[in-house]
Amino acid sequence: MKLRLLSVFAIILTSASLASCTEGPVSSPSVSSTEENNLFFSKYFESGSVSNNCLELYNNSDNDISLKNYIISIYQNGSKVSDIDIELDGIIKSKDYFVISTNSSSVDLINEKADLKLDNLLFNGDDAIVLKKGGQVVDALGDYLNGSGSEF
Repeated sequence: MKLRLLSVFAIILTSASLASCTEGPVSSPSVSSTEENNLFFSKYFESGSVSNNCLELYNNSDNDISLKNYIISIYQNGSKVSDIDIELDGIIKSKDYFVISTNSSSVDLINEKADLKLDNLLFNGDDAIVLKKGGQVVDALGDYLNGSGSEF
């Protein structure tokens, strides 16, 4: 099993400032109550530089989960429509983690643990981040429905 990203954060804290960290599942409006709730955001890491941003998903089920139909939508600056939609790919094994980071992270440990590296993982503290499957919201960080932007 992969090293849990929480222990990665302990090492990262010595070289990067931790602006915000949230552990899931996070209660949000309109989150699906189906079996997809076995997959949720377990970590959110935002540093002073978006190049070190990363997210961690956790599979709480007894089965592997294919990410084929999952999308992460980022609602920037309180937008009511998603500005960035990221199609996920891969498989999260049962009781395991899936780390998503940027291609340009300056933290070696994030680079080593990332399962998926992206150019467009751009978010900060006033952006909502939503995990969807087939258009249904599975989990969310922030209030993507009200578009407030400043209240996260």
